[in-house]
Amino acid sequence: MRKFSGHIPLLSSVMENQPISLSIVGSLAVHFTLVSLDLPSWRCPLRYGLNIPCPGCGLSRAILLLCKGNWQQALKIHAFAPIALMAITLIIITVILPPKYNQVFIQKCKNIEKNTGITTLLLAAFVTYWLIRLLIFPKNLYQLVM
Repeated sequence: MRKFSGHIPLLSSVMENQPISLSIVGSLAVHFTLVSLDLPSWRCPLRYGLNIPCPGCGLSRAILLLCKGNWQQALKIHAFAPIALMAITLIIITVILPPKYNQVFIQKCKNIEKNTGITTLLLAAFVTYWLIRLLIFPKNLYQLVM
């Protein structure tokens, strides 16, 4: 019987998969370019199918505001924008690092995830944040993201 050796490394699993990382980086580059130019991007199926904002609604605009230095407005739109930007940055790093350094970098991230469970904790907090906004403060949420 195998002994459980820590938390599941969710983000580093994505970082290890080069095709997925490249797809994510490419998709985000297209999406953020379109959003920053005020052009239409792909529609959120939850938001446009069920007319409720998804957990990530507003993240794109909030991340762009962070990149422009407008932290107050970014955090008002979505409090997880800095964390999402950090995760995106980690994935971008794995795409551009040479393979020799890439494996070391991913292993360090994997060790942090296994030892702390930080990714699982942040994902749970992300969903909790969404539910609180959706169920307790729906008027504010809809004003910010719809």
